[in-house]
Amino acid sequence: MCSLTIMRTMPISESQLSTWSNIGASDSSQRTYEAVRRALANYPWWGDMTYDVYLQGSYRNSTNIRGDSDVDVVVELTSMFRHNADTLPHDQQQRFHNYFSTSTQTLAGFKDSVIHALCQGFGTDRVVQSRKCIKVQTPYLPADVVVCASYREYDQFYGANSDSFVAGITFYIENDGRWVVNFPKLHYMNGVDKNASALDRFKPTVRCFKNARRYLVERSMLDERVAPSYFVECLLYNAPSTLFLPSSRDTFVGILEWMRQSQAHTYDGFVCQNRQRYLFGPTPEQWSTQNADTLLWSLSRLWNEFGR
Repeated sequence: MCSLTIMRTMPISESQLSTWSNIGASDSSQRTYEAVRRALANYPWWGDMTYDVYLQGSYRNSTNIRGDSDVDVVVELTSMFRHNADTLPHDQQQRFHNYFSTSTQTLAGFKDSVIHALCQGFGTDRVVQSRKCIKVQTPYLPADVVVCASYREYDQFYGANSDSFVAGITFYIENDGRWVVNFPKLHYMNGVDKNASALDRFKPTVRCFKNARRYLVERSMLDERVAPSYFVECLLYNAPSTLFLPSSRDTFVGILEWMRQSQAHTYDGFVCQNRQRYLFGPTPEQWSTQNADTLLWSLSRLWNEFGR
């Protein structure tokens, strides 16, 4: 689909791209996070249950743009964990199950407690459970609270001091009857590394592309469901760091042209920013190449026709 030629003689102005690269307000997101954290801290937790609370998403990754509202907050149950150890070789599975006993804690029970804590802190009329998260109307910004458990994806297990795993999170979607695994901390750390290798130009470029996408959506030139924010960031993560140049115009066009070449090879090897999953595939947590093609074609059209 993305066969549209990018006209370098008719660029979007450097000043417009610079405006699009600006970060959105972050003070309100921090206050939102602190409000959720306080509500949980004030709740009378029982037993030896422990948890961690942290930001994820665009506010955590400094890729938020003006108009971003919902703040993603993770509440991770850390006193238990789920795992993929049953996919290890049989002898390693036995070692694993001999070492770790089954926890009596459940994520469902923990989630009920989190909901009670949030209702106590904000009022029951401001707390609504949705398909993947708990939506909370705080005095600042709305919060999407993801209640999850720690997750370990093992490569090997020969003992407590001789194991190898990648740490992530997991939560259950009741309507779908399935567990979702994600790696938000790896996503964040890899974004920091990418930004450093791109000489602090990766995150501003993500914001620029996200604002360009928003421009298209607001003018009915692109369906907002085609390119969610997370996928736009992961797409750009795959671009070589050498393409993030001092000129926003050269960066924008260079990345579009490189992506079109990658499209011709069906985006071979493109990964999510966490580097644990491929970006494109059939699962609900992956993107379709068709939607990526549509985004690139729309951005190319925007470049050629902007201001007309």
